[in-house]
Amino acid sequence: MRSIRFIVLFAACVILHSVVQAADLTPEQEKFRSNIIQFLKEEGFSPTIDEDDNSVNFKKEGTLHWIAISDSNPFYLEFHRVGLKCNNADRKALLAAVNYGNRKVRCAKAMLGDSSISFAIEMYCHSAEEFRYVFYKCLKELNSMHKTVSDYYNEHPDGGETASDPFTVSSVSIANTDSESHIITSYGSKIYSGRTQYLKPKIYMNTTRTGTYDIYVKFYTPTGLSTSSNANSPAGYSYKDAVTVSATGFQAHELSGWGGNDPGHWKKGEYRFEFYYKNKMIAKKEFTVY
Repeated sequence: MRSIRFIVLFAACVILHSVVQAADLTPEQEKFRSNIIQFLKEEGFSPTIDEDDNSVNFKKEGTLHWIAISDSNPFYLEFHRVGLKCNNADRKALLAAVNYGNRKVRCAKAMLGDSSISFAIEMYCHSAEEFRYVFYKCLKELNSMHKTVSDYYNEHPDGGETASDPFTVSSVSIANTDSESHIITSYGSKIYSGRTQYLKPKIYMNTTRTGTYDIYVKFYTPTGLSTSSNANSPAGYSYKDAVTVSATGFQAHELSGWGGNDPGHWKKGEYRFEFYYKNKMIAKKEFTVY
């Protein structure tokens, strides 16, 4: 378990800024940069020049971007988006997130430094006119890379792609029980409204690691999500159960039932259980109460 499980925006520009050195631009490069600046102004941005490295800086919706220019005929561009600073992060998980992003996003690339991740697109352009045609596509790809990497990191707290979830759910069945979990209607049988009390799911799992895992449950009735203040429903869920896995392999686990003591508690209609582990839906079961 990592000591921290999130990534925060790194607002400073010290993240692997650009390999281009702060050399003076040639007249040809300066003209190209001026054309880029003019284009950005026409599009409603407020570009500035970073005197340290001669890059063109601008913000889109508060997010810093910069463009570094070198070479000519064609010009070599590095188009950057502000990256991510990783506080007390698992480096193996970071590397997995970066590798995943580089596989999934076509044009942009993610680069892992000592304490941050940077995002950039590298390209050759013969003219500023060529750059105009790809500018918004570049913004989209950089944002996609940022989201892909950060989402993957946050969804894989135990080491990214090198460590899969500790279990998968192959199927779910539902029984109708009383408050003591005595079976009224067996798992997999038709459930009739007049006999309903507690609808109790059983999940069939293939486990790869032992441990205790919190399974969050959403129970939907014909009128929507069912929650209870008396049962201390977690925010956005009906309830949660802690499932203890003591051995690996295929096995079944019964979760708590949801309902009430009065027979006929649930009306006729369509119902659905959804099951979540670490904010990701791992299974669902739709069924009918007759």
